[in-house]
Amino acid sequence: MPISCLVEKALRQGGLVYLLAAVACWSGLTPLQAADEVSFREHVAPLLVKRCLGCHENRKSEGRYALHTFAQLLKPGDSGQPPIVAGKPEESYFFQKLIDPDTSVRMPQEDDALAAKEIELVRQWIAQGAKFDGGASGDRLVLLLPPRQHPEPPAHYHRSVPVFALRFSPDGRWLYSGGVHEVLVWDVTSGVLAKRISGLPQRIHALRFSPDGQTLAVAGGAPGEYGEIRLLNVADRSVRTLPAWEDVILDVAFSHDGSMLVAGGADNSVRGYEVATGKEVWRNQQHVDWVTAIDVTDGAFAEEQVANETLSPGFELSEHETKGGAHPQQVWIFPSGRVIIRKANWELELNGDEVVALTRITITGIGKTYNEKRERLPEQDVSDHQEIVAALMTLARTWGRTAGATPWVVTASRDRTAKVFALNSGALFTTYKGHRREYGPLAGMHRLLGVQAEPGTRRVWSGGEGAHFHGWNPLTVRDEDGTAADMEERFAKEYSIDLIRHDIPGGILAMIRSDTELYAVTPQGKAESYSISGPTAKFDLRQPAHHETYTGPGDALFALDCHATTRMVAAGGFSGEIAIWSLKTSQPQLQFRAAP
Repeated sequence: MPISCLVEKALRQGGLVYLLAAVACWSGLTPLQAADEVSFREHVAPLLVKRCLGCHENRKSEGRYALHTFAQLLKPGDSGQPPIVAGKPEESYFFQKLIDPDTSVRMPQEDDALAAKEIELVRQWIAQGAKFDGGASGDRLVLLLPPRQHPEPPAHYHRSVPVFALRFSPDGRWLYSGGVHEVLVWDVTSGVLAKRISGLPQRIHALRFSPDGQTLAVAGGAPGEYGEIRLLNVADRSVRTLPAWEDVILDVAFSHDGSMLVAGGADNSVRGYEVATGKEVWRNQQHVDWVTAIDVTDGAFAEEQVANETLSPGFELSEHETKGGAHPQQVWIFPSGRVIIRKANWELELNGDEVVALTRITITGIGKTYNEKRERLPEQDVSDHQEIVAALMTLARTWGRTAGATPWVVTASRDRTAKVFALNSGALFTTYKGHRREYGPLAGMHRLLGVQAEPGTRRVWSGGEGAHFHGWNPLTVRDEDGTAADMEERFAKEYSIDLIRHDIPGGILAMIRSDTELYAVTPQGKAESYSISGPTAKFDLRQPAHHETYTGPGDALFALDCHATTRMVAAGGFSGEIAIWSLKTSQPQLQFRAAP
């Protein structure tokens, strides 16, 4: 049996003793020639898990020395001696303990000594520089072991299983839903099970197709044990597994061009992967509770502070910019070809070479007193500012194309905040704190369960507990940053935030955007839709917005998706049933138990 099967079985049975016994059954270390490069991930980590972790895990560390992670392996214990000195096995305390002839000192104690080939493997690795080729040095060593070999799902489900994830196929003909160690594929016209894709995590929490429809990202795991992302090639059903997580993964999203995949989960982290190679590009842990939802903007953003001496006639500076000696220039680039370019107090929106809008921006104050007024000029007045338009168009064609604009990753969390990160680096851009209010009509501490970037705009939508969806611009949020109390009055202003009141008891459990509608599922087993643009959109803090209600299974719904072309909505949840609605009717056109 492969080691990953044994490790999985051991973890499921619940303990380190079982884990070590399981790993001990795995006999093979990859054979190496003396001149070969020793891999910590492939050769050393399995050995440490097998022979050392029983006494030097973080919950039990003899001599106050733990090696459950690579970072901990390098830290001295009670001896104060450096365990590993790169390139020098003879000065590495860890290695010397392995070869000590005194059995009362030699490690592992009260056990057989390492075999000669195992000792040589460690010596070679240290002599070659003790290089680390895992994901992050803080990852547990058990996560560096080969990918898990998951058990086959049951032939028949004897009882219903909650549905935590579902997704329409790109052509709308099939609906994919999460099962037990598998994804189930259903015919949307009949509810007949068409296909079962096995070998997947125990619980599926997220399903996302790549923009080209060729790859399905499947994410999930087992709470408190592991998290996993597998990338399924839709055509040939081949699978790639990304590096394991320490806890279950709750959501994933592809970038608009399909080159990056981002994920968030119950270990509070957000991570970015290069899809072509599966390599983890960045990781952060800015949230302090579960990351429940994630999305990527289609627009890319870049900015730069430039010296005021470069400012052309016709542009004006705020008091703060005058004192600081620099002003901002910013660009947003959208896949449609639309570009928004800003310099100091002017902003120009372009569609190719066509001028769409010219906006004058007036800023007063900073921090708590920050106030921004935006005045979109009437079309007939734009011709009076041709020098401004020409300067901004030139800036868009030059600096705008080379500024390194990157999309934003937006996240929602149980810590009651939404955060914005740069897709190319994972760097934090800003935090939206509007769901945690100390007073006023929005008072409350509301955990977030959904976030959606609105395509073609600079607006992000977030929701969860509470009675409102919040629509906000990350740049405005950053510029107005302050405490929740500081922001209360300013967030009531129209330019800062759009609020849609829904009054759903208990809040929403998941949300998704399609075209001009925002869809959400409720604890009462219903799906609801709200307009976020156009004449039917209603942004009112105190008055409930008009909405459509789709009645489904009479229990909490956790997952939903909408197919824009076929105009169908699907949802599933605690009961294990899936409902599919046509947007033409409020009653399900199909409802079935999602179990083989």
